[in-house]
Amino acid sequence: MKKYVVSVSAVVLLLCFSPDLWASEQDSIDALEAQCAEFSQQEREICKENVLKMWGVEVNKAYKAYMAVLNQKERDLLRGAQIAWMKFRAAEINLVKSVVRAQQGSISKDLAMEYLISIDRNRALALRAFQQGLGGEGR
Repeated sequence: MKKYVVSVSAVVLLLCFSPDLWASEQDSIDALEAQCAEFSQQEREICKENVLKMWGVEVNKAYKAYMAVLNQKERDLLRGAQIAWMKFRAAEINLVKSVVRAQQGSISKDLAMEYLISIDRNRALALRAFQQGLGGEGR
C-alpha cells in the first residue's frame, strides 16, 4: 500500500515541477485524476486530495494572472468575487463533509471528492478564460 502512496506522490511532484511533461495544466491534472481510479480506496482518496490541491494551485495562478491585467476598479471587483467564491467553496466543503459523515460509504466519499474537485477546476478554468479572452486583450 505504501508503494502506491509513494507512487502517487512522485507523480504529483513530477507534474508540479516538470512543466515539460505537461501539454497543459488542465490535461495533466485530469490525467492524474483518471489514474486515481486505478488505486485502492485509501490510495484513491490520497490521489484525489492531491488533484484537489493541484486545482487549488491553478485557481491561485489563474487569479493572479487575471489580476495582473485588470485596472484597479476591476481588481477590486475580482477580489470581492474571489472572496465570495471562497466563502461559497468553504460552505460547500462543510456540507459535503457533513453528508459524507452521515452516509459513511466509500462511494459517497468518491462522489464528494469529485464534486469538490469540480468546484476548483471550474473556478480555475473560468478565471483563465476571462483572463485570456477578456482581460488579456487590449490592455
